[in-house]
Amino acid sequence: MNRFPSFRARSRVIKAVFAGSTWLRVVIWAVLFTSSGGIVFGVTLNQLESDAKLTPKRFANYFSNFRYEFHPELQPAEVFLKNEAGDCDDYAVLADRILHPKSYTTRLIFISMPGLIPHVVCYVDEEKGYLDYNNRGYWIKIEKASLSLRAIAAKVAKSFSANWTSASEFTIDKDDAQHFVRTISKTDSPRSAAAGVKPSKVITVDF
Repeated sequence: MNRFPSFRARSRVIKAVFAGSTWLRVVIWAVLFTSSGGIVFGVTLNQLESDAKLTPKRFANYFSNFRYEFHPELQPAEVFLKNEAGDCDDYAVLADRILHPKSYTTRLIFISMPGLIPHVVCYVDEEKGYLDYNNRGYWIKIEKASLSLRAIAAKVAKSFSANWTSASEFTIDKDDAQHFVRTISKTDSPRSAAAGVKPSKVITVDF
């Protein structure tokens, strides 16, 4: 005996479901969307670190429902994930921490804009774009931009309808201190902007 229902029987079930209540359709849609790589909810640091197949897009999907909550200092990753609330540097630094060991080329970019809190994104070379906490609720999770600091800064500033004054690439050490690798100013000549300014000493960035 065939254990599976016929095509006609399956069709009747599908029609019955979509003729039912709105909440039932929403639940079914959510289950199908999640299983196909869409929005996913709730994750721990260990799960992110141990997922060998994690991609930048799937990483971003975990944060679709996170709240924006400004913190003057970088939050511990565990706190950010548990509370599902944080800001741009919490997200970008975690993306760098998780994706870099998975063979992605990631760069942390700090953009200064007049009158605004500096913004931080995580650029992923392989995706030719950056992960931005401000995009966590959108379908397109990766903002496309060429890999130059100038191009990234211009794209970020445009998303704020603002201007930018400087952009820096920085790293995070084991104590969560931020250190500039190179910096450009919007007024730099193309040659100096391409090279970037390498500071003679380590500079700590406070968010």
